[in-house]
Amino acid sequence: MKHLMTFLFALTLLGNDNSNLTVMTDSTAIANCDAEIIVSNNMASKTMPYNEMVFDMEIKNISSSTQTYTLYTDFLDEDCSNKYIPRETGDSNTKLGVTILNVPNNTIELNSGKSQIFKVKLTLLDETKQKSWTCIEVNAKTSACNTVSRPQVLSVYVPNPNED
Repeated sequence: MKHLMTFLFALTLLGNDNSNLTVMTDSTAIANCDAEIIVSNNMASKTMPYNEMVFDMEIKNISSSTQTYTLYTDFLDEDCSNKYIPRETGDSNTKLGVTILNVPNNTIELNSGKSQIFKVKLTLLDETKQKSWTCIEVNAKTSACNTVSRPQVLSVYVPNPNED
């Protein structure tokens, strides 16, 4: 609520003052640090073939200035199954091991308009459920912004290796 009051106060100041006064209440609201994260060949949905698999990814700085991005992943609870192998009713997403490769400390500095390739490696865990889906959001943040505007969601089906 504090930010909302400050923001309304800033609007009041700007609305009643004819000078070029600029009031910044929250740097994340006005910073331009957008990036786009994509998966190569539009293959964001795959079946896990063995104990591990790798997604080829790319991050592109679509902001107007050089940014340092920290890559991270989150598991989503949403249903990300597809029409060919739908998620069972009442089933929840499973967990996999996730490692970001080719990016020291998961940090990338990119000039405006530039991009870099990286990989996301997924591995089966002891608790990974077979015949289940998982949804993993690959995202990035900067010190100037909390998250980027265009993350990538990876949808992975973990089959039973004993079935065809």
